[in-house]
Amino acid sequence: MLLIWLSVLLSVPHLVKIVSSLVDNILMPLIGIVTGGVDLSGLELTIGEAKVGYGLFLQNVIDFIIVAFCIFIMIKTINKLKKSHQRKIQKSLSQLS
Repeated sequence: MLLIWLSVLLSVPHLVKIVSSLVDNILMPLIGIVTGGVDLSGLELTIGEAKVGYGLFLQNVIDFIIVAFCIFIMIKTINKLKKSHQRKIQKSLSQLS
């Protein structure tokens, strides 16, 4: 029953909101402290009259990697809980036999 509620609560839209909040409100400020508040989004390269804003791209890549890692850890934890729950069910069923 717990796993059913957990899967409902952690559906994809909710999971994205949770992970985005984790990254934006917890991880990025800590990373900012460690890196000395470096803001990559302002980095630009000027070629002739064209400005190439590669800093924002780098920032988005870093954000994506952090979000992907957080989702990976959350799914891994959910799977571990699921296996543990299945083992408990199998153990209780074997004791009934």
